[in-house]
Amino acid sequence: MVIVDYKTGKARSQEDADESLQLSIYAMAAHEKWGYRVSELAFHNLEGNVSVISKRTDFQLEQARERVLTVARNIADGNFKPKPDFYCNFCAFRGLCPAREKQARRLRRRLRALRENRSTDRRSTKHFAPKNFRAKT
Repeated sequence: MVIVDYKTGKARSQEDADESLQLSIYAMAAHEKWGYRVSELAFHNLEGNVSVISKRTDFQLEQARERVLTVARNIADGNFKPKPDFYCNFCAFRGLCPAREKQARRLRRRLRALRENRSTDRRSTKHFAPKNFRAKT
């Protein structure tokens, strides 16, 4: 059996295919779900209509499985650091993301500091303001 992942964007290289965790996961899923033994994995680059074919040994698939399980355990335990980037804008987990929460906390602190500075500034202007001047509070 051959699994083909069609790529519409940037063309993938042989090295990309050989190191792809995504292709390894596809092979593991096909074996676990349907009992298929995958003989080849391929990225088919639509730009240029070129396929890049790769294979996985049982050892490589076991390494991929361990990597996935380790990452899953770390995520479940809260032991992971998100890496905010452009793709965060499209992520289904934005509302749960610790990086987004950290950004929100920083923004709240900045807003609080600005408010405190404004209220401090208003109080200090009373000393220099004419007697009939009333600062809004």
